[in-house]
Amino acid sequence: MTLCATFVALVLSLSLPAGAAGTKIRDSTYGFSFTLPKSWIRIPLNGDDISGILASATKNDPRLKNVLSSQVRSAVKDGIKVFVFGPAHDGFFSNVSVYVTSSKGQLSGTPFLHSTDAQVKIAYAEAGFKDVATSITRLSMGQVLIATYRISNVSPAYIEQIYVEHKTRVDIVTVTTTSLTQDQALLRMVDHSWSWL
Repeated sequence: MTLCATFVALVLSLSLPAGAAGTKIRDSTYGFSFTLPKSWIRIPLNGDDISGILASATKNDPRLKNVLSSQVRSAVKDGIKVFVFGPAHDGFFSNVSVYVTSSKGQLSGTPFLHSTDAQVKIAYAEAGFKDVATSITRLSMGQVLIATYRISNVSPAYIEQIYVEHKTRVDIVTVTTTSLTQDQALLRMVDHSWSWL
């Protein structure tokens, strides 16, 4: 299964607004850190007691427990390394996730970006995503592919993803909000604060 086909399944189960910087995300195992708006909550994905973690994280807004329970279980199962969610907006909980996979067997450098670009366009169009657009550009985290699309059966859900090759891994940063403007603002915040450890 290709990198994009694997990730299409992950994105379907996941779903962020921007604000003042404040929540520092640091993952020393995979060697990165970045900052999100204040009041965003990171859900630990390495604990056995998912229900306890959710109860603690959602004590201020109990609606989150039902919404996030299946998403968090899916994230743990599917290898997402970071899962952070923001405040509800019209019943929608925006989020940021980071998926990390090995780059073994993949092309590297510019050929990796062009190959991933083609895979994204095909896989996401076949999955029924709308308004699929991609671009290869340089950001603070390096040379990246940015993919933007909309999930047609979730109204509204806009997604932007950064695919970046780093050392022996591919990191996929996904931002999901209720508007493309929010996606872009949040993605800029993540990129400007991103640091390889």
